[in-house]
This record gives sequence, structure tokens and C-alpha cells, in this order.
Amino acid sequence: EFRRVLFRSFPKELEVVKLFSRGYVAREIADILGKSANTVSAQLRKMTKRLKLKSNRDLIKVVHSMHL
Repeated sequence: EFRRVLFRSFPKELEVVKLFSRGYVAREIADILGKSANTVSAQLRKMTKRLKLKSNRDLIKVVHSMHL
């Protein structure tokens, strides 16, 4: 289920999630990808909601468990 949702997501959102799971914060991800920190935060919230997770910490666990 998680894999299907993650890979159906937009490539940019998946890149945001990967960077977040590696320890980058929204501002750093925004700088790397040329986006605003608000956009990055919104993308993280959307992914957490799509995967029906409770927190960003759960999102990190999912990404790590999938070896992304």
C-alpha cells in the first residue's frame, strides 16, 4: 500500500520525502529544490495524509523501511 501511494505521487513530492527522511528540514529541502519552505511543508503534510500516517516521524519510518 505505502509503496503504491509513494510511487504514484508526483516525483517532486517523492524527492521531498526522501530528503526529509535523510534528516533535512523544510528550509534546507526548499533551498535544495528551489521551492518555498511552505510548499515543502505542505507536500510533507499531503504525503503523511495520503499514507494515512499520524506524523512525519511515521513517514520517515515508512521511507526507511522501503530503503528509498
